Amino acid sequence: MQTIKTYQYKAFISYSREDTKIVNWFHRNLEKYHLPSALKKSYPHLPDMLGHFFKDTEDLSAHSSLDDALKEVLRKSEHLIVFCSINSSKSHWVNEEIKYFKSIHGEEKVIPIIIDGEPHATSNPKFDSSYEAYPEALRFEVNSQGQITNRNINPLAPDIRKSKDTKNKALIKIISTILGVGFDEIWERSKRRDARTKILQAIALFTFISLLILSLSKWSNEHQLGQDNQRLKSQVKNSATAEDLKVSQDKAIATALFISGERELINQAKNNKKYRQSFQEKDIKILIKSEKTDALAELNSINQWINDALNTSV
Repeated sequence: MQTIKTYQYKAFISYSREDTKIVNWFHRNLEKYHLPSALKKSYPHLPDMLGHFFKDTEDLSAHSSLDDALKEVLRKSEHLIVFCSINSSKSHWVNEEIKYFKSIHGEEKVIPIIIDGEPHATSNPKFDSSYEAYPEALRFEVNSQGQITNRNINPLAPDIRKSKDTKNKALIKIISTILGVGFDEIWERSKRRDARTKILQAIALFTFISLLILSLSKWSNEHQLGQDNQRLKSQVKNSATAEDLKVSQDKAIATALFISGERELINQAKNNKKYRQSFQEKDIKILIKSEKTDALAELNSINQWINDALNTSV
């Protein structure tokens, strides 16, 4: 029975430090990529996520060869992703990483992606050789001893140069190669999932904004009612006669009077000798017109209480 070899890293990322910004974007999105549920149904053996990707952040310029620790990581990596650019094609370390990886894992596990420059510019008279995008070890086969041969190869690569692949499409091309699943199959399902995600995000945002508006509206109404209530209390406290206790037909003011507790206002007037003689029903009757039956019923009950209070005040 053939045993399946397991790796600590899904891929080793080989790149020039000058290209760190774009490399970081791919590294981040590779590690957080979740397979679409529809794809999992078709390929139940595939993992939910791709796994870990090794990206060396150490500056190797002070070294003359790959150290044992880096070689160990390359041995434990299933794939090698090479970010090809004018910078990386001139990098001694990118070339050394490709050579060592190929000598162990072969040519098929190498996944190049073109950032800038021109592949095979060194052998194409149409281009200046300084625009070469592929490191030498990528342009030629490497034997098991880590030596570059004279057998030229032309690996297919996602290409994010201007007017080529988008970053998202290039990302899916890398993922399809890693998983061994057709690009179109993953691309279409990922697009459908992303579309559903955007719709859900839009709904969530709309719901949040609606709740925020309602909360602000409620606060504004309560704030206005509070101001109306304070004004009415001030009228009771400062008025020369109970005549000033008359309330307008504005339902917000009437509701404020109800919410704040009209008993306090009436008692303030009843207990003040100055108002006692003029404390008549006609002087403090609340005039209300409301389209809402519940508000009208509440305010009618206030009127009834006021009438009862008047009857016991004399």
